[in-house]
Amino acid sequence: MPKLFGKAEDGPEEMKEPMERMRWWELTFSIRGFENVTVDTLKLFWTVSLGSDNPKKHRNRVRLQTKFTSIFTLEKGKVFTADNPIVLYERKTFALCYKELEKHVVKVDMWRVSCWTFNEYYGVKKQKLSQIANRDPNMELRILRKLSRKQLADKKKAKSVADVALYRCTVNLEEIFDFDLFCENWTLELGRASPEFKQMKEERKRLTFTVPRDRRTLPGHRGYLGRGAASQTVEWNQQDGRFFWPNCGKFVFRGTRTHLQNSYFIVSVLTGKPPTFLANNATIAKMEKHAPAPHRVLGRCLLNLTSVLDMSVFQGKVRASACRDVLQHSILRIAMPFDLRTTEVKLFTPDYERYIVGDINGNVKCILRSKGMKEPELDFRTNRPEQLKTATTVSHLNPYERYLVVRVKKCEALPVADFDTGSSDPYLRCTWDNMVMLSPVVKQSLRPVFNQSFYFPVRVVFPELRMGSKAEKKYQDSILKYELTSKGHIQIQVWDDDVTSADCLGGCQVTLGDILNVRATQKRTLLGPLAAEKKDDEDENEFEAKQEKHNQWYEEPRSVRVYDGSKLGQSALANKDAALIHFEAYFYPDWAETLRFEDEVQEVDAESVWAKKEEEWNSRNMQKAEDYALPFPDSIGAKKPKEENMMQTADSLRRFPCIGLHPLTRIETPLMAFVSPIIIPEEWSFPAKLLEWVHCLSFEITQRQARIGLIPSDGWKDPEYVLARRKGAPQDHSVLLCSLLLGCKEDAYVVKGTVYSKDPLATMEKSDQLIEHTWVMTRENGWVTFWEPCSRQIFHLPNRYDPRKVKKKKLEQLAVKEEKEEEEQDDDADIERQQWEGEAEDCRVHLEDMESLPTVGRMPKPKTRSDKAKKKDEEPGRERLKRELIEQREGLPIAPKRKMLQEEQLVTWLPYDSIEAAGQCGESRVCTYASLFQLQCFGFSN
Repeated sequence: MPKLFGKAEDGPEEMKEPMERMRWWELTFSIRGFENVTVDTLKLFWTVSLGSDNPKKHRNRVRLQTKFTSIFTLEKGKVFTADNPIVLYERKTFALCYKELEKHVVKVDMWRVSCWTFNEYYGVKKQKLSQIANRDPNMELRILRKLSRKQLADKKKAKSVADVALYRCTVNLEEIFDFDLFCENWTLELGRASPEFKQMKEERKRLTFTVPRDRRTLPGHRGYLGRGAASQTVEWNQQDGRFFWPNCGKFVFRGTRTHLQNSYFIVSVLTGKPPTFLANNATIAKMEKHAPAPHRVLGRCLLNLTSVLDMSVFQGKVRASACRDVLQHSILRIAMPFDLRTTEVKLFTPDYERYIVGDINGNVKCILRSKGMKEPELDFRTNRPEQLKTATTVSHLNPYERYLVVRVKKCEALPVADFDTGSSDPYLRCTWDNMVMLSPVVKQSLRPVFNQSFYFPVRVVFPELRMGSKAEKKYQDSILKYELTSKGHIQIQVWDDDVTSADCLGGCQVTLGDILNVRATQKRTLLGPLAAEKKDDEDENEFEAKQEKHNQWYEEPRSVRVYDGSKLGQSALANKDAALIHFEAYFYPDWAETLRFEDEVQEVDAESVWAKKEEEWNSRNMQKAEDYALPFPDSIGAKKPKEENMMQTADSLRRFPCIGLHPLTRIETPLMAFVSPIIIPEEWSFPAKLLEWVHCLSFEITQRQARIGLIPSDGWKDPEYVLARRKGAPQDHSVLLCSLLLGCKEDAYVVKGTVYSKDPLATMEKSDQLIEHTWVMTRENGWVTFWEPCSRQIFHLPNRYDPRKVKKKKLEQLAVKEEKEEEEQDDDADIERQQWEGEAEDCRVHLEDMESLPTVGRMPKPKTRSDKAKKKDEEPGRERLKRELIEQREGLPIAPKRKMLQEEQLVTWLPYDSIEAAGQCGESRVCTYASLFQLQCFGFSN
């Protein structure tokens, strides 16, 4: 580290104590206004300087030039507000260790101008740098009257110092870091709805990451990908049809935390069909930087770094950069800005299925180190200084960007999470466009007042659609709507803060259509509603000139559409009152009034669709149970698959659930949607570490589930919800473990069955209770493995899975499906056949319905043998009939397989009584277990 001032000290910075190591800081000081609180008219100017608090004891280590303002004339009680902030120090950097922050101050001096004598030193205020680095940057300082030496000697006068002015300023003091960004485990999932899905899947893919080096090299500002931004292209994917890249490179971003959170990066998806010897050769891959292989850009995705310090998971939609089928589809041509030397034409398609190529997700691990440090400081264990971000902290925002403002005022009637104190410690968690923002915690309150504002930047991947451009207005009904729709809904959640675990106190969801479909407009600034103007006609002097009010860019009132919300979703905690949350959401500045979304009835339609699916699923399972009960009346498969009353337990049921209630929205959701791949570092992908990590989460079940032994419909949670709570039921641990295994590219499923367990609510000893239980199953190389998250055990079952048979079966099912579709098309093409008069429609008749069929006339008497022949063949005939029935029953596709009873395929012990269902995202399987050693799987489609 170079020494700018003072003597050079021996030894590198890493050898010093953490509090004495030199750090780099960035300072921005601006004046927003000031007020005269004296009884005189003042003609004044200000000076601002940085230095030692006591120069006689501590040497000044910051050498920044003192800044002067122009002269202002301020009458008694008048307030001056600058049209634009008066910037005195703009991003000035200096070096200072943490220990020296206590000894250095920002000094604001007030000088009174005199025309005949020297200027009078009128007021002064000092603020320590350590206090500035840990508080809100928006400050209001009380300028105290400067006392002479005689006045300072007088103790009475020294204690009663009068204020001469109120000084409003913004002081941003942040440490400069080198942020190491590691891009790992990125996956591309192509959209199946695209008409070119098959063609895109056959081609190989590679990714190009364009990450800024600092705040000045954002992608899209200077040229399309940004000059000076770091760009790396990874190798082609190794397997056809599987787009996964474990290591995508390391990037370094230099700046403050605010600079990093205001930045973003772009991921470009390249596609092509390179020769195998080129794609798999590492040496040639390095040379492609100078002579790249033939490929084209399939699409791009913009990802914000707002939450990179808190969350490492990134997910976004890949937008098509150009339409490939120009002749068959209409194309919209948008030209690049005219400031570029060469005019480049970009092609966009108005079709949403073609515009959204697919989803891309991965991890960006952020490790911060002070500027100049070669390695992270592992010996530094205290909190680093960080300025607070409140509702009025907007100085770090970009005035040339549009923001989605979510302003939460307060909550009422929240449920009790801490029964010892009878209250909760709530905080807010707001999510939009994969950006997560948190609010400060309000201690021990069921009616917290937050007054917290969240500012989400609205960014698009293509710079042609920037705010205020002609293309934004021209294509707001096509491209712009696709962009906003792909960003998702706004989610506001209220959580209880706890050391070991957390509880969700409620949540709500707001769609962009709810905001843009509001008819009336209201005046709003970026800070919120306008301040009410005082109207006092009696005290107002008509002859006194009104003071002109000046607004800064974020205080400029604009007409926007405001959505007011008050409902808070139900929580898993008991609450006698309905919880409320008062908030508002709007865009600043607002979009054009013609930009509106259609009335969204998709959620209602989705509920009805899944309700119908559930009815069809239950009816098929009921029919299967009836068919299974005929040959095996006393088996597990003969139990009813659906409860008839609320008092039934797992002893009399064998359920196959397919629908669950979302924990926040309370909307019916398929169980497969709760499972999502979670990509983790390679060092955590070992089985022992996975089970240990999942087992660290606390176990908790509801009283209803413990009483009846059945998993309720609202008992399923997604991994994000479980990780936020840090506790959950056994089924939550299974869903989380399955998601982790899917992220490790394992063929994983969540399995539901039954086990015998003791009733935790029983007050006296009794026999074990049969309850529903979940675990995880994986399949690989003919082996089936059971992962038990509760006991951290693994059970291996050999010869239970044949990938070739499964693939063959899928092909047969696909062929049968295609044949049915062709037959349906042929039937539709033919003329519909009219039924005869009185002809009954064809219907399926089951075995038990044969006896109830009507007969015509007298039934013919069956032929019988003589009594001698009957007695002679009676015994052998019964045995033969019994043997035939047994053989017929064993030949059924649902019967247990005898080869599973062979010695090399037996399992010594399993803790489960039955296996009833196994599901993964996108498919579902039903497994029947005739005994602990006989396993047979047959599939159903959801």
